[in-house]
Amino acid sequence: MLIVSNEFSVITSTSAFKTLYELSSADGSYYVSPEQGRPYADRSKNFDYKIDHNDLCYKLFKKHGFTWGGDWISLKDYQHFEK
Repeated sequence: MLIVSNEFSVITSTSAFKTLYELSSADGSYYVSPEQGRPYADRSKNFDYKIDHNDLCYKLFKKHGFTWGGDWISLKDYQHFEK
């Protein structure tokens, strides 16, 4: 399922064991080629729609028992929440 608002889109899927959410901005700017994504690679910088531990999106998903791909130790998936 794809849910689109003025600010972001949400792709949900259900596997045999989990519900997954992949978030991106409505214009798809989180899904970019490596060259276009370079400005977003430095997670210490601030940019629109950045999900981090201070973001309301992160706080709401965590409050409802989801894990966040940004907390993964190896490969990070900053738009990924699962339960």
